[in-house]
Amino acid sequence: MNNVIGLIGLGVMGENIARNFIDHGIEVRAFNSSKKKLDQVKNTVDKGLFYGYTSIEEMIESIKQPRLILSMVPAGDATKEVIHTLSKKLSEGDWIIDGGNSNYKDSEENGAQLEKKKINFAGLGVSGGEKGARYGPALMLGVKNINMIKSIQECLDEIAAIDSEKNKCFKTYRGYGAGHFVKMVHNGIEYAEMQLISEIYDLLRKNDKDRDYIEDIFNKLAESEQGSYLFEITKKIISKKENEEYVLDRISSVANHKGTGKWTIEAGMELGVPVPSIAAAFDSRVISHNTLPLVSSKKNETTEISYEKIYEAIYQLRISIFLQGLSLIKKGSVEYGWNISIEDVLYNWKSGCIIRTKLLNSLPSLINIFENKSNVQVDKLLEITPISSELINLANQKSVPTPCMSASLNWLLSIFSNSLPTNLIQAQRDYFGSHMVELIDSSNDGPVHIEWE
Repeated sequence: MNNVIGLIGLGVMGENIARNFIDHGIEVRAFNSSKKKLDQVKNTVDKGLFYGYTSIEEMIESIKQPRLILSMVPAGDATKEVIHTLSKKLSEGDWIIDGGNSNYKDSEENGAQLEKKKINFAGLGVSGGEKGARYGPALMLGVKNINMIKSIQECLDEIAAIDSEKNKCFKTYRGYGAGHFVKMVHNGIEYAEMQLISEIYDLLRKNDKDRDYIEDIFNKLAESEQGSYLFEITKKIISKKENEEYVLDRISSVANHKGTGKWTIEAGMELGVPVPSIAAAFDSRVISHNTLPLVSSKKNETTEISYEKIYEAIYQLRISIFLQGLSLIKKGSVEYGWNISIEDVLYNWKSGCIIRTKLLNSLPSLINIFENKSNVQVDKLLEITPISSELINLANQKSVPTPCMSASLNWLLSIFSNSLPTNLIQAQRDYFGSHMVELIDSSNDGPVHIEWE
């Protein structure tokens, strides 16, 4: 195993991943423009395993070939600048690993450009936030030639999260942009999961349920068979108090984003894969910057909502969200020739990452639904529809917006429908634009135009 890694960037993620490497006996040689930051890290870790440099050249020269250089700087211009600088200073056979939240298209381009210089490249998706980076993230590695990456795999395997079955949550995907694509979709699912949870919270809150009742609902969800990291942090957020006041009630409803949700939607549009739950979640964040609040004197009457109904509805809607994301990964894999295994992706996300959940313990049934191999599983999933509809209708009655809940249910109803009203849309297009239609009872090989008048 390569026991030395070069690291560029000591921000929140970079610093914590450095500490993780050091905990596992891997020597870190880090570049950072701030000597103060380098000294701060050095003074709190095993000094024999950390060396800091304010010169990239000196850091590179201190590492024997073939070098592994991990970049942990923000995606976009900063990453491009780092890769450009490294490409002029590294030697043939060295590795650049981009561990930022880069766009998968940038990773494809970076890999192709570095390939011309015979410098190896890998795009690394890292999920888990600050704590994940420190104690074990989920790692999604994209590389063109899997046979060449033994040294990288051994190094990253040491720091990756471990699931309940003692498996490492580290997977390698064949393609420079594949790892960042999987991470991008992970983040899109994260957007939708967060929005879904917030809508359930909003419905309970505006249904005039007291805080203890809402806390109890999320405590039960966190401990249930579909428990998740996001449920865990939600129950803590809801109950957090300072000076006898709930902290959440003091936080503005304006929610920001860093772009990966938008990239997921754009990828879906480009590849012809609808991801309406993710789009609804992204739109909700944008809307939060553009609200026109009205003061209403109307008081909602409390309607009883059982935990069992909430549990069933959330289960169905979360399955919808995951299936949308997996559909996008499958299509991207085919389009770009990455040969991604959906089973690998689900195992990759079982621990360490933000969307980790016990829901993924039911991997076989989830994959069967995704691959459309189990009508029984689909039937069971759709049997929950009246419960989800009941919650959405209740929210509508109380003027509580549920864009993600509605989008998730409608995607399921549409995707598993025997027929859709889009035949009327195509007929309209043919009527005014002669765009032609496909006839299901025709022996014709192709589309035809109908003489409507």
